[in-house]
Amino acid sequence: MSRRGSAGWLIGGVALLTGLGLAGALFPIRACRSCDGLAQYLHEISSPSTPPRPPPRIDCPDCGDRGKVSLFRSWMRPRVSVTIAAVLRGLKDPGGKDTYRALRLVVQESGSDYVGFLKTALPEDEGFRGARFVESEQQRFLLLFANSGMGTSPGSTGVTVLLLSAEGRALDFVDVLWNSHWGPLSAIVLDDRAQILIESVYDRSASKSVPPFEVTQWEGMHWDGKVHGNELGRLEIRGGRLHVVSGLAK
Repeated sequence: MSRRGSAGWLIGGVALLTGLGLAGALFPIRACRSCDGLAQYLHEISSPSTPPRPPPRIDCPDCGDRGKVSLFRSWMRPRVSVTIAAVLRGLKDPGGKDTYRALRLVVQESGSDYVGFLKTALPEDEGFRGARFVESEQQRFLLLFANSGMGTSPGSTGVTVLLLSAEGRALDFVDVLWNSHWGPLSAIVLDDRAQILIESVYDRSASKSVPPFEVTQWEGMHWDGKVHGNELGRLEIRGGRLHVVSGLAK
């Protein structure tokens, strides 16, 4: 075989190996073990709206919400624990029972200090709203959002924000509750500041009264506040806990 022919085969072989390497590294072919396509599932079951809502975001650290990972990535260890992955998969259960069972296991593995955490933060008949991975202080966390009020007192509604580590530990929660007469509350992650915004659709122009609300946090912290606009307050993660950075006045 001539040198030119050998060089051609060599170049072809290198090109083939490079192509296979790129395909294995870039093209998603296997289901993500961390989120199991949760973002796509939530998008598929969401009701259409005008204008169209953007697809829900989980920000899965392994698949980037694509629902699948590349061949090479599937051989690597997931960036979240098995118990956290079970919490996310459980969000596909409309009744929320699977998520609650998975969350109970996370709390149990968090140690004796967290006895009563789940009972205080989230009665079993509450529903889940969604989840979002965030990074703070060079650590990865999962924010789990749930409805509030159904298991506490009649006529109450609100939102609970649970903070979990990606490694599978329960860390903190903040629950904001008020009278359902004032409408629902929501929790939104602000990407530019890595903060959690608690807001309402309450129209102050429709009433002269200032609606009160209640805030409960892990380790027995509880206080009352009053709304002075649609934004009740903001939270951020510091030292593995949720801290109030604005509003939610005591």
